[in-house]
Amino acid sequence: MGAPKRSKFELTTGKRLLNGYKPMKLAIQTTEKGIRFEAQCAPSDNISSTTTHSHDKEQICVAGIDGRRLETESGLSARWLLRASPSVYSQVIRKVSRLEGRLLVSSIVSSFRRRVSFPVLGKRVLLIMSAACADDLDGTDIPAGAMLTNKTLKYRFVEKIGSGGYGAVYKVQLDPSDNKEYAMKIEKKLERREHSKLNMEVHILKLMAHKPDDKTHFLKMYDRGKKEKFFFIVMTLVGDSLLDLKRQRSTGAFSPATGIKVARQCLEAIGELHDCGFIHRDIKPGNYAVGRPPLHCTVYILDFGIARRFVNDAGEVKAPRVKVHFKGTVRYASLSCHKGKENGPKDDCEAWLYMMIDLCNPEGVTWRRVLDREKVFELKEEARTQKGKERIFKDMAVNEWSTMMDYIDKLGYQDKVDYAYLYQMLDEGAKTLKADMAAPYDWDTSHQKEGDASQSMVGTQMSTTSQPSAKMVPMIPKRK
Repeated sequence: MGAPKRSKFELTTGKRLLNGYKPMKLAIQTTEKGIRFEAQCAPSDNISSTTTHSHDKEQICVAGIDGRRLETESGLSARWLLRASPSVYSQVIRKVSRLEGRLLVSSIVSSFRRRVSFPVLGKRVLLIMSAACADDLDGTDIPAGAMLTNKTLKYRFVEKIGSGGYGAVYKVQLDPSDNKEYAMKIEKKLERREHSKLNMEVHILKLMAHKPDDKTHFLKMYDRGKKEKFFFIVMTLVGDSLLDLKRQRSTGAFSPATGIKVARQCLEAIGELHDCGFIHRDIKPGNYAVGRPPLHCTVYILDFGIARRFVNDAGEVKAPRVKVHFKGTVRYASLSCHKGKENGPKDDCEAWLYMMIDLCNPEGVTWRRVLDREKVFELKEEARTQKGKERIFKDMAVNEWSTMMDYIDKLGYQDKVDYAYLYQMLDEGAKTLKADMAAPYDWDTSHQKEGDASQSMVGTQMSTTSQPSAKMVPMIPKRK
């Protein structure tokens, strides 16, 4: 990092800060060594104080802007020492942003006011602007504008785009910017967990990176690392999840053409993962997302936190364990998962089938509002009856989807899945529905023509990375 410019500015305010102090002047000066802060406070409660404090650049990397822990002479953490009013704080941020070109104004101000109490060192008030340090946080609530350093790379947090029990996902940019945006997935370190779930994600994404370019449904990983309280990986930033896209539909479901094309892409992703010897174990709409333009018609598979390798080093399927704890999401879990049996490739495919019912015929998922796992299991078994199939596959080409369900149910833990046969069934289902496979996807309005909104086959044109339409796929003899 180059030496900061020699600059100085002052702010004057009458806002109340703490315990009766009314700061009248805040002076900030940048030098080769760092940033010098000086707060001159007006008398209050018979106390008058003028505080001057400076830090060496080697200790704090320009006053914490680039993200190291900052300590005062008393050994107290100074990360949250600036507790001014939003107007004062935003002025400071803007000034330093102009001087250093490293920090942008965003929601840091509102986030900052919720932090811990203001430290007072004797009769001195120390004002240090170090809110832009993300390294010491647990990763669940990092404010926009905060910085994270990993080796030679620096990342600036733009916004939080998702969260869960593990941590959170953020949109980030490199600093200095390369005019691109990335996704940073963060997992908190927990004492009860010996290994990071991100380890499996890192392993699978690295494995896929060495595969041929036809592995189109996996994100690229750019960086990874760990801090005192969290692990993180930086990867491709994607668009909406299939769950979000479904919710955006007025009908709450995909059109037949989009449903078939999405089903094919999701199944391709599962097949690619299985080819590398892993099963996902949590197939659901929230774990698929479309790319950002121009890849907004490509579906990507996400979140390998509970994935499992089902083959050994020799490529042979591992012997099933006697008892297996429930893994995944109840709504989409396979029957074997409900029974506590070992999951194999066929169980991912069964979860895929439930997911497609949810995306194309939500009312067909009769267990969608049921919380009891045993009751969900019973309803899934009832769905295997002829009446049950007609209900769950309504408006989805009942015969073809029923055939796929029967085929998947006959597979055992160690059996290989014939994906080509499932693709064939999807193609035949598209013919049964008379679905226009050249129609655009439901969410891509850039190709939408006037009058399309009144038709059932609304969407966007298939991307070049999508599979060809039914007419271009060689037909495979139907199984007996």
